[in-house]
Amino acid sequence: MISSTYPLLDIFLTAVEVVGLVLLAWLVVAVLMDVFRSPDLSGLAKAAWVIAVILVPLIGVVLYVVARGGEMHERSRRINQALNRTSRESAARTAGSASIVDELSGLADLRAKGILSKDEFDAAKAKILGSSRVGPYVGA
Repeated sequence: MISSTYPLLDIFLTAVEVVGLVLLAWLVVAVLMDVFRSPDLSGLAKAAWVIAVILVPLIGVVLYVVARGGEMHERSRRINQALNRTSRESAARTAGSASIVDELSGLADLRAKGILSKDEFDAAKAKILGSSRVGPYVGA
């Protein structure tokens, strides 16, 4: 019943149009992200690219990719490397904090077993906490 009013070729062409619009929207978002992440563009140049991409999306995206597309991947790679480096540094700091807690726990165990004297315990604790003071009560 519906096939008589909407032929198979029209269904196929509608699907192609929808996929094309989704791809265009994805490209517009990718180009706009790259425009705003580009440190070498001035504010006026960024505004011009945004206006071009929003007012005439297909032509604006094609012009941007032709003019600046070769650098898009490099900028994206640098940003991803910076994010990965930040994540690794954050994980290392967190792991370092856990290791400080483990070291203090081990010192407390040695102190409780009588292996370390109070003075040795305090000296070792001060050495571990040396530059990692968190607040006024650490080491109290």
